[in-house]
Formats: sequence, C-alpha cells, structure tokens
Amino acid sequence: MRIFDHSTLRYLAVNDAALKLYGYTRSEFLRLTAFDTRHPGEHTSLRDAVAERTGYLTHWGARRQVKRSGEIFLADIVTQDVRFEGRVARLALTIDISERVRMQELLREREQLFAALVVHSPDVISRLDRNFRHLYVSPAITAATGRSPADFIGRTISEVGMAPALVARWKAVLEEAFTTGTERSIECAYDKTRGARQYESRLVPEKKADGTVETMLVITRDITHRKMEQERLAHALHQRDALVREVHHRIKNHLQGIAGLLRDKAGSDPAAASVIDAAVAQLQAVATVYGLHSELAESGVPLSRVLEAICASAEGLGAVRIARGFAADEGAVRLAESEAVPVAVALNELVFNAIEHGARENGTPAVEVSLAEQQGGADIRIVNRGALPARFDYARGIGTGTGLDLVKTLLGRSGNRLAFATNDGTVRVQLSLRAPIVAGRKRETGREGGPA
Repeated sequence: MRIFDHSTLRYLAVNDAALKLYGYTRSEFLRLTAFDTRHPGEHTSLRDAVAERTGYLTHWGARRQVKRSGEIFLADIVTQDVRFEGRVARLALTIDISERVRMQELLREREQLFAALVVHSPDVISRLDRNFRHLYVSPAITAATGRSPADFIGRTISEVGMAPALVARWKAVLEEAFTTGTERSIECAYDKTRGARQYESRLVPEKKADGTVETMLVITRDITHRKMEQERLAHALHQRDALVREVHHRIKNHLQGIAGLLRDKAGSDPAAASVIDAAVAQLQAVATVYGLHSELAESGVPLSRVLEAICASAEGLGAVRIARGFAADEGAVRLAESEAVPVAVALNELVFNAIEHGARENGTPAVEVSLAEQQGGADIRIVNRGALPARFDYARGIGTGTGLDLVKTLLGRSGNRLAFATNDGTVRVQLSLRAPIVAGRKRETGREGGPA
C-alpha cells in the first residue's frame, strides 16, 4: 500500500509490503514521488489518472512499476482518493503480477507451439475424456477420413461411424489405459476414402495433479506403407530361404551321389577300401549338414542330428557298434551355419579315429558317443577301449597323425576345447563347443514353419 499527495505526488506513507516489493527503506521511499516508482513511458497516463478524481476503489489494470534496483515489473493498480493527515491524497494498492504474466506468456507460447505442431503433423492427434468422447481432433483427420474435425468433436467413438467390432476393441484398450495410467497402443484397419489403410494409435494418459487420469491423448499414424514393406520383405525372405534350401538339397544329393560312386569303387578295389571309406564318411558328414539346411526353416543346424547322422554313417560302412548317449530329435543346441560343415567333418574324424584305433569286443569295434547340452553350448564325449600313443600331446601336435591335425585345423581356435584322456583301459575324447561355433538353442521347425 502506498499513499501519495494528490497535488505533489510525493509519498506520505507506505506499508512494509511496499518497502519489500520496491526495495527502498521507509525514509528513502518518503522522499520519492509517484513518478519515481512508475515507468517513464507511463508518466502521462499517471497524470491523467490522478486528474480523474475517484471517491471509490478504481481498478486501473496492469501498469509498469520501477524498483530501487531499476528492475521493471508489472502490477495491478487499484486506487481511491482519501484524506490523509488533513491532505487530499490517493491510496494505491499494488499487486505484483509479473510471475502470473510470465506464466501466461509461457502458456501462450506453448499453446502456439502445440497448435503449430498439431496443425502441420501428418498424424491424427485427438483427445478423449473418460466417456471416450472427442474433446479435440487435429486437422489431419480430414486427409485420413474425408471428414472435418467438427464431425468428431463432442461425439464418442461409438457415434462417429466406427464398426461395432472396432468400437469394442477401442473401448477395451482405452479402458485399460485409463485404469492403469500407462501408455497403450492399438493397430486397426480402416476402409475409407483412400481404400483400405492400416493405422497405429498410441494412447498417452494425461493425469491430474493427484495422479488420476483425466483425458487420453491419442496419436494415430498411417502405417500402410510400412506394413506393405514388411510384407514385401517377408515374401522376399521366404523366397530366399526356399531358394537356399533347394540349393542345399541339390548339394546334398550330389555329395551322396559321389559317396555312392566311391563305395562302388571300394567294392572293386579292396586295397583302397579303407581310404575310400574315410572319404565317403567325410562326404556323408558334409551331405548331412546340407540336408538339414534344406529341411529346416530356422537358421543353424541341430548338433544332435549331425552327430546321429555321423554315427549312422559309420555303422553303415562296416561292422561297428556305436552306443548313443543322446536322442537325435531332442537336441536344442544348434551350430552356426558358417561352422556346421567344419564341425561335422571334425566330429566324423573323431568318431572314425575311435573306431580305427579302439580295441575290439568279439571282433567288433565298440564306441560310445554321448552329448550333454547346456545353456550356451554342448559337450560331446567319444569313448573307445584302448590307450593313447606314448608321449601323445594333442596341444603340441605330438602323436596326432593327419586325422587329428585336420580336426585341429577345422575347429580353429575359438569356441571349442578338445581334450584326450586315458582311464581304466579306455580313451576318452571330450569336445566342448561354445559360441561362436554354437549359435544358440532353438526349437526345431518343419519346412512349413510350424512346430515340428
């Protein structure tokens, strides 16, 4: 509160609130006039206001005031003419509205920014209340539906021509978003002016200060082009996979044909039979990998099926008994596509090495092959009766021979560990496979993509 002389405009009295607001001491304030606390640009309007006598409270609106520091602020001014200590004076009530004006301006700027974004956005932006009534719809609705925003505002989603089944879907997802207070999304197809279109809507709850959801902001985007691209990509991938499977199938057939010719040659040339049998076994191991590639829709090759094929091939080439400690169709570990062929050939070498060097039972080689799968890899154990050569050292390449040298080359240095041990008259070979040789664990699928 300030009181100043009506003639001289010199201050006669001020309260503590005025001292705090303007920054003066009381003695400093009482040496000032109303001109000193008013912006120079408004001195003329101040004179005009003082000249207008009022015997009642008069609201003059926002006026620019000046603090002791020179800072200018806006204040609502209310005055009334009074007599103070025998003088005609004017009482002025000053209400600082600077912060309110600043917030109003900030709100106006944000509203203008929001309006600009919404108006120019290709997405349809709408706001719904808890009764699913449209409170706002952006102009983009016209391009999407051929109807104006006015056709939607004030109407619920049931009243804008939406199919009953679609209304039910929208009500379910809206109710969930309002209840949980969390964002939701929905994809729908609409048959409108531009033909069938696919839309994705994102529902964003707008909450009150107490945390309850008051309205729902819905941002709807036309994703027809994206869906078409996804379908084209899926079709192209399906065609590529079919072509790759056909190529693998043909490679497998060619390899099996070559293996058959070699077996015929072995029958007519007993002296070369052992060498030819080894070559046939390697070809069949590779053919097995390509055969699995041609049969399976998923990437990677099941390790258990590769191991079973190698064991079956060995039994088919001669009198040998291989005890399996695994089920071919139950394995989940898969070999990386780039590693499947070298791993298959390496396993084939290890199995045939156990057959060749193992002691015989009743004239028949006896070999045990087991597979233990775990998260992130697998361990293959191959056991035969016998003993390792003297001074055998696989890591240093002592006593290994060309077969194990080939194994070392095929497996490489990462993703595997191969160990040899002798125990109770048996030779135990353990091959541990990990990434990057192992691609992961996946369920096998048939050629049509359904569960096998």
